[in-house]
Parts: sequence; structure tokens; C-alpha cells
Amino acid sequence: MNQVILIGRLTKDPELRETSNGKPVASFTLAVDKFGEGADFINCVVWNKQAENLAKYQKKGGQIGITGRLQTRDYDDEKGNKRFVTEVIADRIEYLGEKKETSPDSNQEQGKQEPVEDMGFTTKTTTQETIEYTDSDLPW
Repeated sequence: MNQVILIGRLTKDPELRETSNGKPVASFTLAVDKFGEGADFINCVVWNKQAENLAKYQKKGGQIGITGRLQTRDYDDEKGNKRFVTEVIADRIEYLGEKKETSPDSNQEQGKQEPVEDMGFTTKTTTQETIEYTDSDLPW
């Protein structure tokens, strides 16, 4: 079985191109959090209408979820050196959130109540505080 599921943020705007026969393809890099140990940067590719939509609606910092498969390939660079590439070929992309705004002049109101959904239950928090859950906080 070759299946990959990732959630992360775009490290730059998706790069949309066309093959020689006019087929749209977008390449992008997804930063996937390693739970406090930094991030992995995963090269990804998506084809056809999803490629066009990704390039049109998502920009650097946008959060997406993808499902797809892992692919490896090799090629010779301009100096004749053999290069190996591992990438995720995305079959499905979901747009999960907007780019995080950190500037003080963002359109969010200070202290605005927003619902936060986590592990099947919803709680209220302000945009200024973070609530962390541990296993002992869960009712099951």
C-alpha cells in the first residue's frame, strides 16, 4: 500500500506549469509540523483542475491537507549528474485554513471569541490565549 496523508502549510506560492500537451501541473512544498521538533518539508505535485485551483486559491502560508502517494524518480541534471527525487503525488487537496496573520494591523479584533474544535469537542477561546489539552483532560 502506498498512501500518504499530510496536513501542513505552503512554504511558498504553488508553481503552476503546463506539460508539452497542455496538462496543468502544480508543484509545492508543504511544511509539516513535527510536534515541537521543527518541521519536515515535503515536495508535492498535483495535476489537472486541482493544480489550477491550488495555484488560484492558495498562497504561501495557507494550510492544506492532502492525500496521495509517494513517488521516486531520477533524472540527469545539466552537468550530467544523476539526481534522485522523492515527492508526494496529491490525489486530493483540502483547504483547511487561512494564512496566520501576525501583524498588529490584521483585520481580527483583539479578544474576539472564536470556536476551536479539537478531538470531537468544542471550546471557546480568545485569539490571545492558547489552550493545550493532554490525554488526562480527555473524558475517555
